Amino acid sequence: MASAPDTLPVTIPAAPSGPAQVDASFELRALADAARLDIQDLLGKGGMGEVWRCRDAHLGRELALKTSTATDPESQLRFVREARVQGQLEHPGIVPVHELGVRDGQPYFTMKRVRGVTLSEVVRRLVDADAATRARFSPHKLLSLVEALARTLDFAHARGVVHRDVKPGNVMLGDYGEVYLLDWGLAKVGRPGESTGPDLVSQPGATMAGAVMGTPGYMAPEQAAGEVATPASDVWSLGAVLFEVVTLQPLVKGDTSLELLAATHGVRSMRDHAPGVDVAPELEALCNRALDRDAQKRPTARQLADGLEAVLSGQRDLALREQLATLHAERAKAAAGRALRDDTDLAARREALQEVGRALALQPEQPLAQQTFLSLLQSTPSVEPEEVTREVRRFQDDLTTNGTQNAFFAFLAIAPFGLIALWMGIRDAFAFGAMSAAWVLLMFFIAVMLRAPPPSRAMRFAGIAATVALGISQSWALGPFMTIPSLATANALLLMLWVRREEHGWVLALSSLTMLLPLGLQLTGVVTPFYRFEHGELIVVPHALELPPAATLTMLAMAGLGTMLVSSLGMRRLRDSLDQAQRQLSLQRWTLEQLGRTPGK
Repeated sequence: MASAPDTLPVTIPAAPSGPAQVDASFELRALADAARLDIQDLLGKGGMGEVWRCRDAHLGRELALKTSTATDPESQLRFVREARVQGQLEHPGIVPVHELGVRDGQPYFTMKRVRGVTLSEVVRRLVDADAATRARFSPHKLLSLVEALARTLDFAHARGVVHRDVKPGNVMLGDYGEVYLLDWGLAKVGRPGESTGPDLVSQPGATMAGAVMGTPGYMAPEQAAGEVATPASDVWSLGAVLFEVVTLQPLVKGDTSLELLAATHGVRSMRDHAPGVDVAPELEALCNRALDRDAQKRPTARQLADGLEAVLSGQRDLALREQLATLHAERAKAAAGRALRDDTDLAARREALQEVGRALALQPEQPLAQQTFLSLLQSTPSVEPEEVTREVRRFQDDLTTNGTQNAFFAFLAIAPFGLIALWMGIRDAFAFGAMSAAWVLLMFFIAVMLRAPPPSRAMRFAGIAATVALGISQSWALGPFMTIPSLATANALLLMLWVRREEHGWVLALSSLTMLLPLGLQLTGVVTPFYRFEHGELIVVPHALELPPAATLTMLAMAGLGTMLVSSLGMRRLRDSLDQAQRQLSLQRWTLEQLGRTPGK
């Protein structure tokens, strides 16, 4: 219960440094009678008072008359304090009080009659998807209402008043845009630190007065714990109201007052309590600050209002962005139409894509821009854009550089065969020297190409020629049918991966010389035969090397194994490249699919 009557001055003194505090002192016997008031219909009834529609006979205007129904002095004292607090807070967001008096032994006060609907009723209708309410109270409008409430609280806090019962049910929205914060019966007047009184009610959703003052579910954690309410407590309550108008669901849930009080201490962030609601990041951050458990970290009511004003300004900018996005999307559609009718018109396709980019930059979910973008993706121009040609060429250069590196290590692996050749025995030093020289020349070209990648066209042909020369010399030294088919196949595969598409014919033609040239020279009698047929047997007669059993088997085994490894590793790198390309295409397709989806799906 409240202690002794306040002893503040009767009027608000002028204060050059700031606003004066509200004066709530009074004397019941000094109040005048209200015989001139014509009491009419009952507008509402609460636990300690009633509100009647009445007419002021002197001024001829309709008012609302609130009268106390309590008989105990403490409740009557609280009732009159409410009238004096509300009467001295002259602000557009607070219903003005016209008269305070006594009627039939009970205190009453008259005030402007407000016609409208409470914010709690608006939220209920929005939850029910009422079309008229949705049309009148857009998300932008609801945020502007909360901003107005924050301005009203800032005015009250500057005059030493803490409301202590901010909730949607105490917010009246007038028919002409008025936003009123009602029910100042629990307001605390004076400096922070004044104690509150005793009683406690436990009906869920009802205002609690006494050691715990306010409405469960909208009280700040410190209020719910019975601590002294401060302006920061009102800010927390307004944060709960902000959460509710944004998400259309209460912040704190519970079936009883005790459950609501307990749940208040578990409030964390907007995202935790409404994970599926799409909220602007700046609005979410502002709401989370207002709901901070530490009262010192909460913004003031003015800071909260300024933050909401900034958010609303951003939403006005968003509306302009949507208009511009629509304009760019329509331009994109027109340009795309020209590009789809003529698949050689790259200028129209480029214009359409640029306009799509502008539209999506302004509004990522712009449906017309997304549709136009997908239609362009699903069609292929018959003329390749220069940018695509350059990109493909860069890819080919990278592939050629990687192939050059692979070739260096592959042909380096041939070096041990020189030692095996010495073990086998040299039959023709000139043929062996030519084979060794071809290998050295090939390694030289590869080293030059590695110093300045990617290799030029001339260097690529030089590399092909050196590779073919090594193959021919090997075929000359060992015979075209001994190990050459597998070696020639491996070389041809690697060269196919290494050169450009337009050079593939040269690779096939020159690689075939590895076997055809020595065999042709043998058939025409230019060189001695590499093979003899005696008694149904094929006898190999290599020109450069002897064929001792152990060394020859070792050489054949290593050549076959090396060819298999080189081919396998080359194909593995090719498969890895194809897998990576497929992965990039799949990721690109997935990314494009997201353009047509709405958040949360």
